[in-house]
Amino acid sequence: MKKFIVFLIFFLFINVPSKEIMVFNESENTSYYELDFRNENLTLDNFKLKMATFTSYEYNIKKVYIDNSIKEYFSFDNTNINIGVEKLKKEYLNELKENYSYDKLDNGINMTRINKIELYCEEDALIIFRRKYPKVIIKRIEN
Repeated sequence: MKKFIVFLIFFLFINVPSKEIMVFNESENTSYYELDFRNENLTLDNFKLKMATFTSYEYNIKKVYIDNSIKEYFSFDNTNINIGVEKLKKEYLNELKENYSYDKLDNGINMTRINKIELYCEEDALIIFRRKYPKVIIKRIEN
């Protein structure tokens, strides 16, 4: 009887479901890229429109570099692109307020240019993005 109880407890511990949630899977078909928008107009206002190509595929935006920002880069929340853009705007607004850049606040931040983005994405998404926005300079970054 003791063996049966020990076996039952052991079996239950093995089959306990994991509470970890996989948000992004770095699989074999995803790579790390830098998208340079010097020749293409990317702003906080049109960010969702231009990044919509990646939403149909597996992607993970890691860093967003904003033009004339004091911070080197901003992180991005990849749970949802709408949530990510809103959090990016809030983080940028906080930076402007902390550094007393009220002239930029008065003009509004929606037209703030984004220089480059670093992200993990699938090759298929990148091919479609390259066709849609040929002026964007794409560099593959080795980890």
